[in-house]
Amino acid sequence: CPVNRGQRRIPEIVESEPDGTMRLTCSGTAGGAYSIQATTNLVAPVWTTLVSTNADTNGLLSFVDQDAATYGLRFYRAKTP
Repeated sequence: CPVNRGQRRIPEIVESEPDGTMRLTCSGTAGGAYSIQATTNLVAPVWTTLVSTNADTNGLLSFVDQDAATYGLRFYRAKTP
C-alpha cells in the first residue's frame, strides 16, 4: 500500500460488492505476513483482526469482508506482525 505509518498499511483499493461485502486489495512485501484489521471508530479505535494472511509472490494481498454489511461504517488497515 502506498501509505505506510510505521508497520501499518492502508488498503489502496476498497470496493463495495453488490452483495454488501467489501473487497480490500493492498500491496506489500512478496510473501510477507499481514493481518487485516477493522474498526468502526477512528477517534478511539479498537482494531479487530479479521484475518491473518501472506502477500502473494507479487506482494499483493486481497480480502473480502463478508460481515461488512452488518456495520454502518468500517475502517480497515493491514498490519505486519
